[in-house]
Order: sequence, then C-alpha cells, then structure tokens
Amino acid sequence: MCASPDDIAQHSKLLNMLEDRNADVRFAALEALEKLPTDHLAKYSPQIMKLLKDSEWMVSSAALETFKRLPADLLGEQSIALLKLVDEPSADVRSAAVEAISKLPAECLAEHSLKILEMLKDTDWTIRFRVLQCSSKLPAHRLPEYCLEIVKLLKDSQYRVRCAALETLREIPADCLVTHSSEVLQMLDNPCESDRFTALKALALLHPNHLSEHCSKLVNMLRVQSCDVRCAALE
Repeated sequence: MCASPDDIAQHSKLLNMLEDRNADVRFAALEALEKLPTDHLAKYSPQIMKLLKDSEWMVSSAALETFKRLPADLLGEQSIALLKLVDEPSADVRSAAVEAISKLPAECLAEHSLKILEMLKDTDWTIRFRVLQCSSKLPAHRLPEYCLEIVKLLKDSQYRVRCAALETLREIPADCLVTHSSEVLQMLDNPCESDRFTALKALALLHPNHLSEHCSKLVNMLRVQSCDVRCAALE
C-alpha cells in the first residue's frame, strides 16, 4: 500500500525535527514517535540510535524509551550498530542496548556471543545481571566456552548477579558443570538464602557419584531455617 502525501509529509517533518539543532525540538519529535505504532518506528531507527548519544540528557533519555520499542526483527538488522552501544560510557545506554540485544533471535545471539559475554565484566551490576539473563538464550553447547567468566560471577558483590550466574550454569552440560562443582558448593557457605537455594538447584543436576564426598555439607542444608533451601537440599 502506497503512503499518502500526508504520511510522507509527516515522515519528512519528523526526520527534520529529529535532526534539529534545538534540543526541545528533538525531544518533541521523540515524544511524537512514542505515539506511533511499533511497526512504524523502523524508518526512524537510524535517527533514534543516533539520539541515544545526544548531549542533552532529556533527549537521550527519551531516545532510550523509544529505542526499547523497536521490533526484534529490526534490531536484528541493526545488530552491528546495536553491539557498538555496549561500549558507550553511559550505563543507561549500555543497559538499554543489552535489553534490546536480549530480544534478538537465538541464531543472531550465537553469532555475537563473544561480544555479548565480554559484557559480563561491565562495572554496572545491573548490566552484568542482564547479560547473564541474555546468555541463557545462547545455545547450550556455546556456554562452556565462557564458563570461567560465568564462574567468576559466583563471587559477585550483588546476590542477583550470583544467582543469575548459577542459573546460567544450570544450562551447561553436566560434564562441564562437574568441573566447576567446587565453586558451586562454596556457595552453600554463603549466608544468603537465595545463593544456597540456587546452588542446590544447580548441584541437583549432577550425578550422585559427584556429590557423595560432600554429603555432610548437603545434610547441613537440611538444618537451615529456610524451608525452600531444605527442600532443595532434599532434591
């Protein structure tokens, strides 16, 4: 279906506004985009991604919100540009980039897995957490390549990151998990109930022969206050 003259005029006007020198005008254009259906945003994606780096905070913040609405198929087409955003100094931009990356199809994630998992070293814990959630979408056979980086996050200062790392380790083949079982078992010494619970869930995937020498530690988990931890220990 051909676009009407009014649609073409509106498109041209919004493009000009998005590139206007005045920050208020750029902001107004982004607000107008917020009212458009998601499938209409595709033709504005280059301008939206450019405005993520805008020098005016109100513009870059509005661009972030619009950017998050871009459809997954379009993000796949823009994957190279999208991955460049993870090197931006702004944690907000990096976080939005990871959120967008998580929408990519599994085959696209696998193609860029090295770059994605490099982000496990990000200084912002919320980004490390989001990357771990994103990495769970990678094919299981690719995860062992990055096991060491994931295992390092079992000692992260944030319990959500530690638990997300354990959840990711549950996705790897059991023979690889055995290699890092000692690090997972150390999580049972943490006072955090979430750490203990998630560690026990991961250990439940191992063959009993690999756990026999740690029976006393597992039995101790039956004496803790948390009902969830006790039930997980029984598994």
